[in-house]
Amino acid sequence: MNDFSYAYPSGTTTDALAGGSASDALAGVGVAFLVFALVFYALFFVYFIVAYVFQAISLQTIAKRRGISKPWLAWIPFAVNWVLGAIARDHDKRNGINRRWDKVLLTLSIVVGAVGIILEVVLFVSLIWTFFNATGSYTSEEDIAVLIIGMYLLLIPILFLAGVLQMLSHICVFKLFESTVPERTLTYFLIYYLLPLAAPFCLFACRNKGYEIEQTPLAFEPVSIQSTTIVQEDIEQVDTE
Repeated sequence: MNDFSYAYPSGTTTDALAGGSASDALAGVGVAFLVFALVFYALFFVYFIVAYVFQAISLQTIAKRRGISKPWLAWIPFAVNWVLGAIARDHDKRNGINRRWDKVLLTLSIVVGAVGIILEVVLFVSLIWTFFNATGSYTSEEDIAVLIIGMYLLLIPILFLAGVLQMLSHICVFKLFESTVPERTLTYFLIYYLLPLAAPFCLFACRNKGYEIEQTPLAFEPVSIQSTTIVQEDIEQVDTE
């Protein structure tokens, strides 16, 4: 009699299908995450371009209204901080205060940018040196530890300077709102500070507000003694009549 029995592998067809389904599901999750990341970065890039344009238009318009030279510098990185500082300086100058916000912001921007570039170069060179000079596991780990410590030490000054730049920029933004929307300065500033995504649109909303170079500056002018005497004489003359 013929033997029609068959030998089956240890794993069943169901197990194989289950394994295939798990791998397919994992691959699907990976593809979905990749698509989400691409969409997120694409949207962020679009927002960055739109925000940069809105900010540049706003600062350029305000600088033109104040008669500040070279307002087109608002479109250039680093130089945009000079325009912001010049607007704040103009507002202080019209109120009898002389602070060189423009030079301070521009200098800090250049220093922070230069230190950042130096940090990137040092980090790149250190990685290349570590890669070509590591001879064993112990040496490699030691070099990596030294690299990480050095990187953090270099980060300390740049983080400090970046923090100072950020603080002074916020002060200048407050002065910008103070000179454009004096009755709602705090509201605009809180929106600008607490909602970074809305910051460029706050600037855009007040670009055509505030004083112009042809108008009377928004400054407090104390009443002189002479003008007070004239007013008192006018009042006495009216009472006599």
